[in-house]
Amino acid sequence: MPDGSDRKHMIPVDREQLRDRVLYAMYWAGHVTAARPPDTAIAGCLRSDAFARDAVAVFPNGQFSVLDDAALVAMGSFSKARRAIADLRQNPVRFTWQEAEAELTRARSLLLFSPAASPFDGAAVPDTHGFINDDYFPPWDTWLDLLVDAARQSPALLLSWVPRWAGSMIDLALSVDPAGCMSWAEVVDGKLFPRGWGQAWEHGGSNSGLKFTR
Repeated sequence: MPDGSDRKHMIPVDREQLRDRVLYAMYWAGHVTAARPPDTAIAGCLRSDAFARDAVAVFPNGQFSVLDDAALVAMGSFSKARRAIADLRQNPVRFTWQEAEAELTRARSLLLFSPAASPFDGAAVPDTHGFINDDYFPPWDTWLDLLVDAARQSPALLLSWVPRWAGSMIDLALSVDPAGCMSWAEVVDGKLFPRGWGQAWEHGGSNSGLKFTR
């Protein structure tokens, strides 16, 4: 799991940008935002072909990718591509910024993943029906940002949005995460906090002190 020794390095989260990215993740997901798909469809329902190339550009070598400034730029390009395509798509399901704002305070809405800590053993796949893949990556349609501590002393983390119906599955995945490579996160007083690496929501808390910047 990420080392806690650097948790003094703290920078505010850009809440408006985060809310905007959550909004477009919800918008692109459409009805899947609220309605759980069949178990057999979960693995692929939020891994759309439209963003596959942009996702690969962020992690060209999977969990072994070097998450440097180029990766941060690629993540920005990914987010812009999702917004542009979503704006062009005729989607009957619309969401408001108020609904996206509510997601920032909803329990089990934000998930942190440390690719460098992934055991890539596939243990989380059965409990999540593939929502979390063999390498512990959440589906790329839900990705929000790459987060790096201010001093660049710890590995970059991937922040993603989790639809309401997937929350209980992620809790199960956290219970079988041997490396503690995932953590629920919450926004408190303009800061993003992990609730506990490898801990279900009810077992964690917003007191770890680790804060990230883009």
